[in-house]
Amino acid sequence: MTRVVEFYRWWITDDRTGERRLTEYKLSRADAQRAVPGAVPDAGSREVRNSPRPGDASPTAVRKSVGHENRGVAAKLEEQ
Repeated sequence: MTRVVEFYRWWITDDRTGERRLTEYKLSRADAQRAVPGAVPDAGSREVRNSPRPGDASPTAVRKSVGHENRGVAAKLEEQ
């Protein structure tokens, strides 16, 4: 199962200079609000990504090892 997560570059205000600037990297809404409360998303930079839900098995954990299956077949052939 996956969930859709939106990532944006964010408009933030520099505390020292008061200058408004765009973040260099894209962040999810939750990460941006944790890092810089009050940040405003730049709508033109929106990117949608599929993210695995916590606790889901990774694709590599689910994948079967082809080499392991082949060794089993080779062992059976040797027994015959």
